[in-house]
Amino acid sequence: MSEPAHPNWIVETSDAAFEQDVIERSKQAPVVLDFWATWCQPCLMLKPVLEDLANEYQGRFVLVEAEQQSNGQALKDFNVEAYPTVFGIVNGEPVDYFMGLMRPPQLRQWIDRLLALGERARPQQLEETDPAAAEAEYRKLLESSPDDEGLQIALARVLLKLDKSDEVRQILSNLEERGYLEPEAEKVKAALDLSAKDGADVDELRREAEANPGDYSRKVKLAEGLAAQSQYEEALAVCLAAVEEDRAGAGESARKLMLEIFQVLPADSSLKTMYQRRLSAALY
Repeated sequence: MSEPAHPNWIVETSDAAFEQDVIERSKQAPVVLDFWATWCQPCLMLKPVLEDLANEYQGRFVLVEAEQQSNGQALKDFNVEAYPTVFGIVNGEPVDYFMGLMRPPQLRQWIDRLLALGERARPQQLEETDPAAAEAEYRKLLESSPDDEGLQIALARVLLKLDKSDEVRQILSNLEERGYLEPEAEKVKAALDLSAKDGADVDELRREAEANPGDYSRKVKLAEGLAAQSQYEEALAVCLAAVEEDRAGAGESARKLMLEIFQVLPADSSLKTMYQRRLSAALY
């Protein structure tokens, strides 16, 4: 039986197969996506170098070759204007690219960086479905890169899901010694602060707030309990009412709590956008 033209880590794609060949494959291993044209001499020089490296790395990344004539839609989607253009794809998203030729030593370094990004993507995928497995993978990565702040923040994020608050607090404290926290670390800190308010009986807090409608400090306590249980929409509604009705009193605590919740919510959260706008209107 004759050998196949390419091993399974070298793929020739087309628009019809692009989603499967590039996006779906990149969720299993990093993809090096080479947009090339038959008339392009630099493309013809780069192509065998990429193939040699794909064979050398034995499937640690997938080389997907996208020839111009067969990938018109993909060319538009990736805004390709020159050949060759090479993208690194991890977990369905472009994370790096270059245009033109690259010498083999620099190309090897570029691929190694892509593989490192792929290693970090795997535990991130596990954070929601299997946080304990994600913790184990982050710890393994930190063994070889103990000073990597991004990995430390990622570990803190997953430890928070596992209710390992003391270790999260220690990681954040170490990071704060630098004099600042990255936005993602600030988000973890806000979530940690909210989780520290857990343990209250929300039903009891709600009864107390309803029995004392003019006591907005009780309403803020209710909002804290709701936020600790990730019931953010109701917590924000309660806080906003306190800001509007008791600005000089409990409204200030309510405002600060709203800011903590904003930090925890995703950047593209419609709930966050809506209540940021409402809070601004209430204050000004």
